[in-house]
Amino acid sequence: MKKVVLVLLFCSSFSFADVGDVWPEQEEIDKAPESPAVLDVDVADCQAPESEWFLEAMRAKGYVADDEYRISNDGFMDLNQDGICEIIAFQRVYCGMGGCSQLAFQLDGDDFKFIGLGPSSYQDTFYEPHNGYLQFKGASYSGSSYSFHYYRFEDGQYRRWRSDRFEENWRLNTKERKTLYKHTEYFKH
Repeated sequence: MKKVVLVLLFCSSFSFADVGDVWPEQEEIDKAPESPAVLDVDVADCQAPESEWFLEAMRAKGYVADDEYRISNDGFMDLNQDGICEIIAFQRVYCGMGGCSQLAFQLDGDDFKFIGLGPSSYQDTFYEPHNGYLQFKGASYSGSSYSFHYYRFEDGQYRRWRSDRFEENWRLNTKERKTLYKHTEYFKH
């Protein structure tokens, strides 16, 4: 029994050792459709709502214990460029090996309104506004698949509208692995 467990542990650690280390090079990224115009904007230049006010409002709605919201490290961003920060928060229960889903909330009178999946960091790439809100790009990987996801504001919240997919090519000699453009998916809402 001990030998089986040791073999499983060895195989598990070996099979996940290279995950996420061969992101596509620029020539492969350029094969995807053109992106919106990138903006050099300071999303942190805004007036932040009181964080405890937000957390109390969420607790009053029943988000407690594992469902409790926490404000992210880069938790205040001006996504609609009006000078008032939107809050980027997460719930620990929805965190996994890929990190935590970052959710965006906007001050709405005396309350906060959910406006969709939010950017994860000030370092994310931001694009020209769509429906009055900045667009942004996130990235993910799973096994040998890599993706860039584009989000924009539609029907009152951020939604993914496009994903560029890349796949690591394991058939090349193992000393020079490459990740190649596979296809682009568009999402309708």
